[in-house]
Amino acid sequence: MRRLIPFELQKIWCRRSFLLLTCVLLAINVFFLWYTNLGGDGEPKLSSYKKFQAQTGKMSEAQKKAYVEEYRQTIEGVIHVRNVLALQNSEMGALFVEEERREHPGVFEAYYDLFESGEYLRYTDSLELEGTFANRLYEETEKVSGYGDYLKSVQDSRSILEEMKCYTKVVTGVANEI
Repeated sequence: MRRLIPFELQKIWCRRSFLLLTCVLLAINVFFLWYTNLGGDGEPKLSSYKKFQAQTGKMSEAQKKAYVEEYRQTIEGVIHVRNVLALQNSEMGALFVEEERREHPGVFEAYYDLFESGEYLRYTDSLELEGTFANRLYEETEKVSGYGDYLKSVQDSRSILEEMKCYTKVVTGVANEI
């Protein structure tokens, strides 16, 4: 019986239909890998997340949270600089620039050099994608940091439900006796 198994497998593997099916499935798999790594319009690519993971892989959760908060603040500052510079080029821009500078004092001066150098692009190819990526990372780190509180609330809800279940048993037991 043991000697028959290799011969039977060879019959299956050497058939043209099996080889063709294997090639088609391999091509479909490669296509889906390519498609999932594309990223849509306004969506950061998977490579951005890989770069972030490679850079922060050895950090603790608290260090990652601080890093993401600093990164998001930097990107928001650079976006502010870009917006102020764009407003300066419009007709009514001077009024809006003055208002922006009053609302966010010191931000333009702090991030102007970084905007001019272009070194703010760490993980993506454009400032819009970088802003989207920074916001997504911030939301994810907030979820992760609040996970302990979420688990505690689930435990509290569980204990409340167990108390209600015991109370229901007592009430139904008393009602059955009457």
